[in-house]
Amino acid sequence: MKNKWVPYVFVIIAVVIAFSLDLFQSDGDGKNNGGSTTFAKVPEVQLLISGEPVEYKSGIFDWIEQGTGIIIDQNEPPIMFHDIQSLTVKPFSILDISFSEEPDHAEIAVFQANYDLEQGISEFNSLIKNQYTFNNYPGTRTVIIRASYGNQEFHYTFPVIIEQTISYQHQLAEEKGKLAVLEIHDDSQKQDNWSLEKVTNTYIHKAQSRTARSVEEAQAMFPELQITSLPYYAVFNHEKVLYQMNDSEEFVKLLRVVIP
Repeated sequence: MKNKWVPYVFVIIAVVIAFSLDLFQSDGDGKNNGGSTTFAKVPEVQLLISGEPVEYKSGIFDWIEQGTGIIIDQNEPPIMFHDIQSLTVKPFSILDISFSEEPDHAEIAVFQANYDLEQGISEFNSLIKNQYTFNNYPGTRTVIIRASYGNQEFHYTFPVIIEQTISYQHQLAEEKGKLAVLEIHDDSQKQDNWSLEKVTNTYIHKAQSRTARSVEEAQAMFPELQITSLPYYAVFNHEKVLYQMNDSEEFVKLLRVVIP
């Protein structure tokens, strides 16, 4: 009589196991369970820059704010990139992000130098319509995207190179609708003080002062600029040089009224 029920016991056990596995799989794929979403693995994401797919690393990792370094036993992004081919893109290229599961909140942090990450991530910026526009400053970036699902956070990170298209690209304004200024003076002479503190032009967001031992050295630094004597002054928008001159007083006057 006892042997008669043995097969039924095994059937019941098999059904319970199958149901439990199915429930676990449902939760692991990001299904709603009791009002909260949980994931057993990192949700997938598609990254495109100007239509080109981007290789990335993903995981659950973070850094201490105002930082003393990474807080879990996982390599920081620059080391993680050893097997990723950096994508080279044009200035002001747009990153499009498509999540397999739309997060509650998505943010991005972009670094112009890898060593900045040693101090931790001090600030993420919210993504607008799951897009991000790079600036025009040439060189390598480390990009980190943070997606939040309830009390879970996932990160997606990759390197990208902003292409240098002109020799003075570092001097350009890094935002559309802004201006940048440059001064080059002879290092044997006292620098003219055209301090931007005297200029109330809200369009100017970047200024740089350089020295050169001769006009020839200045021309070698910026071969595409028309440098004929020192001191030299220039105003740039986000694409090109707008004004070039050698008179400091005229330059200060220009800075007060110039617009992009």
